[in-house]
Amino acid sequence: MAFERKILGLTTSGQDVLVCGIGLSIVVHSLTVVNSTGAARTVTLSFFDQANGVTLPLGKLAVGANASARWPDKVNLAPGDKLIASADAADAVTLYAGYLQQGGSAPVASGFTVRGVWSNLADYDQLDIVSKSDIPYVAIQPSTNQDPATATAYWLKLLDATVIAAALAAKADITYVDAAVAALVDAAPGALDTLNELAAALGDDANFASTITTALAGKQAASAVLAALAALTGGSVGQAILKTADGFEYGAAGGGAGGVDLVAAVQASASSVIELEDVFTDAYEYYELVLTDIVSSAASETLAMRLKIAGAWKTDAGYFFHLDKSQSATSTFSGAAVSAGAQLQLAGYDSDIGNSAAMPSSITVRIPNPAAAATYKHLDWSGHQPTAGGAGSVRKISGAGGYSTATGALTGVRIYLLGGGNITAMARLYGYKK
Repeated sequence: MAFERKILGLTTSGQDVLVCGIGLSIVVHSLTVVNSTGAARTVTLSFFDQANGVTLPLGKLAVGANASARWPDKVNLAPGDKLIASADAADAVTLYAGYLQQGGSAPVASGFTVRGVWSNLADYDQLDIVSKSDIPYVAIQPSTNQDPATATAYWLKLLDATVIAAALAAKADITYVDAAVAALVDAAPGALDTLNELAAALGDDANFASTITTALAGKQAASAVLAALAALTGGSVGQAILKTADGFEYGAAGGGAGGVDLVAAVQASASSVIELEDVFTDAYEYYELVLTDIVSSAASETLAMRLKIAGAWKTDAGYFFHLDKSQSATSTFSGAAVSAGAQLQLAGYDSDIGNSAAMPSSITVRIPNPAAAATYKHLDWSGHQPTAGGAGSVRKISGAGGYSTATGALTGVRIYLLGGGNITAMARLYGYKK
């Protein structure tokens, strides 16, 4: 195995730079083209593949005026292969080839002459090698007093082993990289030891901190009062919470014997009907149904009620009622007793439940002993209806009525508007204990 050199003046026709003989293998490590003319030149390199009998292009190398250029890749030649080169002009374009040959005798090559440290008093021939400031150079044409560091038309800078070694020493080796990666991962669990896994854990949210800050801004601030209330356990619907010296506690359920419980609550919004069903039991002596903020979808409506008795909603003409209404001291209306009707009319006997949210009506209906199965159901109610504008614009309502054609336990009530409109109201059912 030997490292050899070859110099070739290029012409416009393809010339064999190197031919690999039988039993040999050649690796061309460096191909350098020197252009000693005042015009840019282009060198074309090709490769003859003996095994396949074809010539393949390697590429073109552009060389500036009075400059040099180097082919960046190695070229491997097997027996019978050729490296071929040509220039676009045949004037002072020289190719230098350095190669490593294994086996057999080497092709003819010219040698380099080592001349030591460069001196401005010496004459140098082509292929003389000198050093300046510990950097090696090779002469690409004869020169006298041409500084290798600046006269690039005369000298070619060679690879500096010291510089290469220093550059390699500054690079991270595999031990350093492994240690850095291990320090980065540290003791992270297997499911969170890559950047992708960390991103997935954050919901792939590039603005995760901002998202969390916004979410926290909408939360209730820490409060000792809220914490004490949250610690309460047990309790029942309608049971009071009492403030004590040490915090909070539940009062007696329903206020104890004879107390009152909130049994059910329904907020209706533009609904066709309000139903309270299967909420009446024998645990209470009587109930009060409180309807507040009653608003109709129409300008004037009548508020009606039907009852569920013995498991069925009563829609037949078995209802009877009497309704009184007064407005100021000068206007009084008394509705005639109505029997054989299909519902109770609680308010607006002459259709004056309005659609103004600023003037809602309210009604309280008293339902005694609903679980008594052997008696007819009797109810009474009272409330008010605001009317549009002016003094004395609130009407007082009172009424009584029930269902008289069937007995059985009352288990539900249905509130609706007689004209078929939608109703908005808050319904609360209170049970009064025996």
